[in-house]
Amino acid sequence: MEKFFKLLLISLLLQWKLLLVNGLNTKKSNFDRTYIINEMAMDMIKSCYMEFKTIIIHADSDQTIINNVGKLGSSTLMLISNSSKNNIGVAQYLHMPLFIMTPKSRMEFHDILMSFKSSPLWNIMAPFLILDKSNRKCMNAPNILKTAWEMNVVKSFFLCVNSKNVSMIYTYNPYTNRAPQPWKNVKTTKKRTDGWTMYSKSNREGLKWEQNYDSGYEKFNKTPFGKIIYTILNAIGNICDGLNFDRTEYLDGSIIRAVVTISGEHEWIPDKDYDESLMEKMLPGDVLVVQALKSALNGTFIFNVDEEGFAMNEQVTGFYRRLQNRSSDIAICFRTHYTSRRFQTTYPVFHSQLHIVTNNRGFYTPLEKIKNYYGIVTLISLCVIFSMTYIVIVLSGRRRRWAFAGFEVLRLIVNASIHSRMNTLSRRIFFTMIFLYCLIFQATFSGHLSAFLTKDEYRTNVEKLEDLRDSRYDVIYGGPSIPPLIKDPLLKKKFILSHHDCAKLIIGNDTAACISDFIYLSQVVFDEKLHMSKEPISKIVYTLPIRDDWPLRERVDIFLMRLEQSEHIYHRVEQYFETERRRQNRILATTEVNAHPIRLWMLDFIFYVLIGGLMLAIVSFGCERQIRHTGFLRRFRHICVRRRVANRRN
Repeated sequence: MEKFFKLLLISLLLQWKLLLVNGLNTKKSNFDRTYIINEMAMDMIKSCYMEFKTIIIHADSDQTIINNVGKLGSSTLMLISNSSKNNIGVAQYLHMPLFIMTPKSRMEFHDILMSFKSSPLWNIMAPFLILDKSNRKCMNAPNILKTAWEMNVVKSFFLCVNSKNVSMIYTYNPYTNRAPQPWKNVKTTKKRTDGWTMYSKSNREGLKWEQNYDSGYEKFNKTPFGKIIYTILNAIGNICDGLNFDRTEYLDGSIIRAVVTISGEHEWIPDKDYDESLMEKMLPGDVLVVQALKSALNGTFIFNVDEEGFAMNEQVTGFYRRLQNRSSDIAICFRTHYTSRRFQTTYPVFHSQLHIVTNNRGFYTPLEKIKNYYGIVTLISLCVIFSMTYIVIVLSGRRRRWAFAGFEVLRLIVNASIHSRMNTLSRRIFFTMIFLYCLIFQATFSGHLSAFLTKDEYRTNVEKLEDLRDSRYDVIYGGPSIPPLIKDPLLKKKFILSHHDCAKLIIGNDTAACISDFIYLSQVVFDEKLHMSKEPISKIVYTLPIRDDWPLRERVDIFLMRLEQSEHIYHRVEQYFETERRRQNRILATTEVNAHPIRLWMLDFIFYVLIGGLMLAIVSFGCERQIRHTGFLRRFRHICVRRRVANRRN
């Protein structure tokens, strides 16, 4: 009943208005469609888009609309042409713009959109006002909106005047045939993968009248009563009613094309469309993402299978090619921002950590433990001090030979008494300092000898990127997200691009290292007993690559933001990390640093010294026996005596 009285009031006011107009001036002027379309566009801008601070108009648009928009002091007007490079400083225009154009044909409209797309302010979710300039009475609406659909320009409005001289607004929904009142369904394309629906509505809800822009009409509108009626009509039927409805809110099972990768044990056919039964062959994490997106978007997934992809520099491989040629909307493959920097990505799905993995270098030998305990400086000073002691003993008397001095130094090392005479004050002071030094050295060495022999210690493994500068590491494997983290020129030369499972490449290779995600490393490290850096070298975020200008990106981002706010994924990932850390700690606790009885192999270095000394003693004993047996020593002494006698005679 309320709607009936509303329509009755509108019709009475219109009829009375037309009678007054005809009474003021009976001479009709020619109908000006361009004027009506321009006024309708200005009405939309003033009523619906006054909050838009930037309005972009194509330079070839009607001069009237350019002048009218230029008079709006609240917005910045920008003109873009097909030939301009459109290098606009985007820093000062961070808000969404309003696009306006007046194409005559579908091809001209396509060229205008391409010129707009080259601008940094391009945004497919911005409103596009398309003013009909063809004078074909709205017949261009299907072709123009189809081009907008192909370019993913979702909020497109085609403004025209039909054959009945009624000002009309056309738009479309790329996914379903849903639209609020007063939009009316005009045309629906019912194709499985590219269906879309076109809608129309008159300038004001329920009003379809013949516009008379003669002097009488204008004269009537300027009267106080005419302004009152105009205000009432605008209040009853507002041009903004249902204008900016969300086209992506309801998908109703619309097709979402996704590309995935599956393990090598499953066969797949390139470019073949798979239904949702393919999820049985997908990774568990990918299946969870698909199920969550399907529930949130209420869409139907069609899958294509492709190889792992890279998108670095100018090289695009694998599933990235499908995103580049727009044959797929989204890739259900977790990638970092560094990997997909040439493509648009969703809001981060989860956070992870990068670690360095190398082969475990094993345990220190006792000699290495001694070196690490005392330090290289202490050992060098020990050699210098004993060398000085050796020289002092040799020079302390005529009968002191090198062999005697060597045995004296050995007596000092093993803390035994020496036979050298200390008959001067300088020698007493010198040897007192040497005795104190040997006393301290012997005390510390004896105290730690059992630890050197009974307590295992791991050799120092790689914990930071700087540790990979060691000459023992020739190769560093890593995925596409690693190069931006490596700044050192030497490390850049060692780096080789590989997949995320590079830990398998370093098994048994002590000269190679792998940098990858904790998720891919933990199981291999556990199985192969590799070493993983205790602290991450960097934290990374994983996203899903998508094609350019995908209308559903905003909905997917909002869904992922809500997941993050609920901390559901965060807690799942942190729980996984904590579980893996505990497992790693249990492994270390069962394999490292517990005291044990002295093992025979720990004393190998002593036996090596003993064997070397015994062999040298045997050789020396044999040489002495040979010299005595041949009388070489007596002849040598006789020759020396003869030379001395000869020298005295001379």
